[in-house]
Amino acid sequence: MVYKWATKEWFESMFDSLELDTLGDKWGHRWKGSQKFRHRLSFKLIKEIVKKGENLAILDIGCGLGEFTAKVYQLNPKNSIYGIDISQKAIDYVSKKYQWLQAKVGALPEIPFPNDSFDLVIALEVLYYLNSEDREKAVKDMKRVLKDGGYLLLSGVLDGGKRYFSEKEIIQLLSKYFSLETIQFNYAKPYTYIESGVLNLYSKLVGVQRLAALSSEEFQNFLNERSMTNAQAYILHKVRRLFSMPLLGSVLRIFFHSSSWLLRVILSLESIPAFFFVFSKLLVGETAKSQIMILAQKKVKRGGDLYDKKNLS
Repeated sequence: MVYKWATKEWFESMFDSLELDTLGDKWGHRWKGSQKFRHRLSFKLIKEIVKKGENLAILDIGCGLGEFTAKVYQLNPKNSIYGIDISQKAIDYVSKKYQWLQAKVGALPEIPFPNDSFDLVIALEVLYYLNSEDREKAVKDMKRVLKDGGYLLLSGVLDGGKRYFSEKEIIQLLSKYFSLETIQFNYAKPYTYIESGVLNLYSKLVGVQRLAALSSEEFQNFLNERSMTNAQAYILHKVRRLFSMPLLGSVLRIFFHSSSWLLRVILSLESIPAFFFVFSKLLVGETAKSQIMILAQKKVKRGGDLYDKKNLS
């Protein structure tokens, strides 16, 4: 079933119960090299804060299956780590896997915690799912749950504001409520086009293998659920018949399995998007920006005025 983008049902569909222990979520946070590299860029912005902190209270908004959350915890297990996610499946999973994580269902723009609860709030790739009004509400609520002098790490996709972020607009929005400490960009737009093509081919190879493995009843249910045309159903029947042939079927299984395995290995390499980051930044420049990562600080109120905590004696 196809769900509307960014609805609760859509988010739940991104966590397939059969793949949680292997591939993880459908964004590929666990295995895709581009996701691992993006996490590395974001992690660098908070590494020293998390490492040096003593029993910091840290909230990861949209923690998912905990790939980034676990990196934060491992850097300094003395800190207290909290997580919220809109998906019940994700929260059930991380609650069982990570005993140190205090996780519960929750979603922006409202954060289910009291005022001044956290030293660091992490919001990676979550704010852009909201409309402009709710984005501002969410940013204000992030400020509310942060302690004075606390930090916010936020990231998102840049597309000029068509669906995700406009660089200018997100910087202006955060500047209204926070002091911006560091802004980092991922220059991955050229690689994104390449990765999309490879992912599409990989998905087709895996999809054919799964169809071939279905029973006749399961295959018929598959066709009925997707309301396929007679021509599309005919082609899929032919493909399944090829896989059922003794010799040819074995050859096809080996080919499809080895091809999909090789593509997955290539997609999982962090070194490829890291290379494109340097290459694209040097040769393409500003037009290669694909994501923005911002480290911001909640200012301290003193006598009605705002100050940066780090500058106070």
